[in-house]
Amino acid sequence: MRKQIIRRKSVIMLGLLVLLAAPLTSTAAEPPQLSVPNIVLIYVDDLGYGDLGCFNATSKIPTPNLGQLAREGMRFTDAHSSSGICTPSRYALLTGRHHWRDFHGIVSAFGKSVFKPEQLTLPEMLKEKGYATAALDYKLPDTAAEDSHNLLPLLTGAVASVRTTHIHNTNKQHYAIRHGDWVLIDAPSGYLSGVNKGWEERHGYPPDDKSPVELYNLKTDLAQKHNVAAENPERVAELQTLLTNIREQGHSAPRLAKP
Repeated sequence: MRKQIIRRKSVIMLGLLVLLAAPLTSTAAEPPQLSVPNIVLIYVDDLGYGDLGCFNATSKIPTPNLGQLAREGMRFTDAHSSSGICTPSRYALLTGRHHWRDFHGIVSAFGKSVFKPEQLTLPEMLKEKGYATAALDYKLPDTAAEDSHNLLPLLTGAVASVRTTHIHNTNKQHYAIRHGDWVLIDAPSGYLSGVNKGWEERHGYPPDDKSPVELYNLKTDLAQKHNVAAENPERVAELQTLLTNIREQGHSAPRLAKP
């Protein structure tokens, strides 16, 4: 039973922290002007959900400064990356496009860039808006950020979630999909770099059941210990169809959905 394709790096501490400067500055002769914010992206490989003290009081890693950011800002408890490795996950963050639509694997230090020259990126979008806040009024073309979701309603507290479906991929042939409370690993295993049997035994994970796919209900099994694919073949088929449709249609952004 292998959870890592979703669990290892997907359910991690929020990778985007937006630190706002003073809200308004003004003088008697000038109208109020919005201050330019500081935007700090902290995107960390192999950071587990329980590594930070703000999520786990028994964490063995002191993270007081991140704890302060969490106390004074906003925490997200259900966040996912596009991939479990560095280059693809950064690409998705900076472009709003799933990396697996274009490539797989890691780019070496002197490797060829995976970004297209005309491709819109997050830094370019911010620059065009004068380094404004996260509350950007930005009209995205249909050829950019094909898998992005508008987080503003979430950041302002208007909604509890803006995304119900997410596809995760690290290995070229292995995909996983999260849809609502369900996670389907459409492969025999989510592990890519070996199994730590000692860790699994200490934390109560059963041996691999040799199933061709893995299905978990996060509502009742957040740790993804119990593969229920055999008991739910219709759910497996439903998620496989949804996974195929999203991969083949070329986008998953709500604004690009056809009426």
